[in-house]
Amino acid sequence: MAVFLVGIASAWAASDETQRRVQFNRGVVAFTQRDYSAAEQIFAELVGSDRDDVGSRYYLGLCRLQLNQYEAASQELAEVLKLAPDRLEVKLDAAIAQVGLEQFTAARQLLQEFLASGLGDATSRMQAQFFLGVAEYKTGNYEAGLAALAEAEKTATTPDMQANIAWYRAWIYTEQRKTEDAVKEFGRVVEFSTNIDQQARAQTLAEQVKSGVPSGEAPSQLEVNVDLGLSYDTNVVLQGDNTDLPVNLDNVDDFRLGVGTDVRFVQPVGEKWLLGIGGSTFNSWHGSLQEYNVQTYGGRTFVNYFLSDRVTLGLQYEYDYSLVENEEFLARHRLTPSVRLVEWLYEDGTPLTSSTVFWSYENRAYMDDITDWRDDRDGDYHSLGWVQNFNLCQPWQASGDGRWLSMAAGYRYSQESTQGDHFDMSGHGLSLRWQIPLPWELELDMAGQWSWEDYWQSNRQDFFLRNREDFIQRYVWGLSRGWELSRQVHMLVRGEVAWTDDDSNVINRRKEAVYSYDRVIYGLTLTFTFN
Repeated sequence: MAVFLVGIASAWAASDETQRRVQFNRGVVAFTQRDYSAAEQIFAELVGSDRDDVGSRYYLGLCRLQLNQYEAASQELAEVLKLAPDRLEVKLDAAIAQVGLEQFTAARQLLQEFLASGLGDATSRMQAQFFLGVAEYKTGNYEAGLAALAEAEKTATTPDMQANIAWYRAWIYTEQRKTEDAVKEFGRVVEFSTNIDQQARAQTLAEQVKSGVPSGEAPSQLEVNVDLGLSYDTNVVLQGDNTDLPVNLDNVDDFRLGVGTDVRFVQPVGEKWLLGIGGSTFNSWHGSLQEYNVQTYGGRTFVNYFLSDRVTLGLQYEYDYSLVENEEFLARHRLTPSVRLVEWLYEDGTPLTSSTVFWSYENRAYMDDITDWRDDRDGDYHSLGWVQNFNLCQPWQASGDGRWLSMAAGYRYSQESTQGDHFDMSGHGLSLRWQIPLPWELELDMAGQWSWEDYWQSNRQDFFLRNREDFIQRYVWGLSRGWELSRQVHMLVRGEVAWTDDDSNVINRRKEAVYSYDRVIYGLTLTFTFN
């Protein structure tokens, strides 16, 4: 009797397996005949009865991909990769689904892994290069995008694929302001595309590129940044060395929560002009030193004129208004003209070196109470400066990471003339900054600033009534990583340590260095960018 029951169970199992195989084949036939809805229903039933059926899950993902159900397709293909991680060819289809979801960074990684595996026929690898080019373009890696599209073009056999390659190449050239190349590529879209709507749009965009930046997929003109930060400050009040704790304060260190926003709108006008306007806010709250809570509100407008491919003239006006402990503290107007020159270029058009010369005029009006007219800091603040930028290399280019190891060095001469005379001074400053891309999309930045300030009048707090002289050092170390949450939303996490040391010659009669101080700020900031 037991042997008979075992035989019956085995027969039922064999019958069920045969039925699944027949149903699976029916689904494959429907998929091949492009009846994706019918095929999806068949494979969904098969997956519903066996969640570990890799073949059915794979076809279910492909059906939903063809039906533009990108999120559902991405979920199914991700499950296939979990069940069969050695099937690298699935990564191509999973990456295409992520491109549809505008998750371009994740798609780029899958496509690079697929291409590195050496798997796939010529058509699959051509598709992988094409979608890699799209992902690189959408993440701002234009040269890497052009390189991938060029590889795809080598084996593109259909006119529509050649048109699609030309379409994205035209947009990259538009972003790079290479007008003639962009117009040429839009012309190739018209030549190869069998889609009448795409042909008409390409013709319209070619005309718009000739007269300015086209609408549609043009660079985002509106950008919003939101910063959320928590920091610990070892010397909020800038307490001088060897000085007593300020009256009514129990400590000089404190935690601070900061929230900032910045909005920028940019409007290209023709090929030569770029107009912009922006605004920002910043609010901070301290844990115990609430009298040092700050609120700042500002606005700006700017215009750039592209004198040539290598020379840009700029002019920016800024205004900001600050409150401390909800009391009016400072209003500033700043005007900054600048000239930027690109001296040397790499073969792909990336600047090897560029320099910017600027002059800045700032008018300040302080609204705090003073008891001595000599302490009136209202007045005019001038500075003249130069910054030299270097893009040195792309250390992770072999893995498709287009980030640059870069350095910037600068010099600034400043002169401050106030209503009182206690803070009249001139100064010199040097700066140096490194940006170093690291593995896992991390980035390390290091900066140093050195300032020498010479005040013109004798300082009445100094025991010997000497003119004040300060040497200020500031060093910043930061580590950050960004994530692309969607095509329009980016997130950046950054940790930072900033150390400032002010060494002043002023010593009062109690041998206190009232202007000399040390300060360290440890901070963590979360930034969301919407564009």
